Amino acid sequence: MYNCQLLHEAGLIKGYKRYWRGETSPKGGFSVGDLTWEGHDFLDNIREETVWNKIKDVVAQKGITLTIEIIKEIAPSVILQMIKGM
Repeated sequence: MYNCQLLHEAGLIKGYKRYWRGETSPKGGFSVGDLTWEGHDFLDNIREETVWNKIKDVVAQKGITLTIEIIKEIAPSVILQMIKGM
């Protein structure tokens, strides 16, 4: 539930809604709508294993934390470098 909330806050999914089963019950649930346009782009950018591995390599080399925002920033440049290297 928490991860879906983060994806919603990052603008990658829409229609996120939390609900509780009862007023006194700590158990609840959530529903998620569709991916946003940005969510589709994000997944398309990291879909290929070679791209994903290169992103992880760049992050490891720089010693930074792998976050959604970092991935969104790095993915396009990784893909562009791969295209230029063809």
